[in-house]
Amino acid sequence: MVLESDNEELIDLFISKGADPNVWDTCGHTPLSKAIKARNIKRLTDLLELGADPTLVCEGAYDS
Repeated sequence: MVLESDNEELIDLFISKGADPNVWDTCGHTPLSKAIKARNIKRLTDLLELGADPTLVCEGAYDS
C-alpha cells in the first residue's frame, strides 16, 4: 500500500487524488503518527492540511 511508504511526495500525490490520509498501515500507524514519531513538524503540518485527523490513536500506541 502506498500510504505505508515513507515517500512523502508519493503519499501527498495519492492523498490529493482521494486516498484516505488517516489509513493505518500494517503496524497500526498513520502517516500523521509517523510524522509525530519522527518529530517532522513540516510533514505534520502538511498532513494536517491534507486532512489527517489528529484525534486518531494508533492501534497498539500504548502497548509496552
